[in-house]
Amino acid sequence: MKQKILRIVNLLLGILILSQFLSGYFRKEIGKPLFEVLHEDGAILLLIVIILHFLLNWGSVKNSYFNKNKIK
Repeated sequence: MKQKILRIVNLLLGILILSQFLSGYFRKEIGKPLFEVLHEDGAILLLIVIILHFLLNWGSVKNSYFNKNKIK
C-alpha cells in the first residue's frame, strides 16, 4: 500500500516541479492570474507533497543520514 501511495506522490512531485519551472519561465506569456494559480498556489501544494514524500521515505532518510553505525 505504501508503495502505491509513494508512486502517486512521486508522480505529483514531478508534475509540480515541472509546473513550477514552466510557470516561472513563461510568467509573462501566461498572465498574472494564471501565474498566481500555477506558480504561487502551486508552490504551497509542492511543499505539502515534498513533506509527504519525506514522511513516506523517512525510514530510508533516517538510515542514510542518521545511522550512527555507519562504516566510514
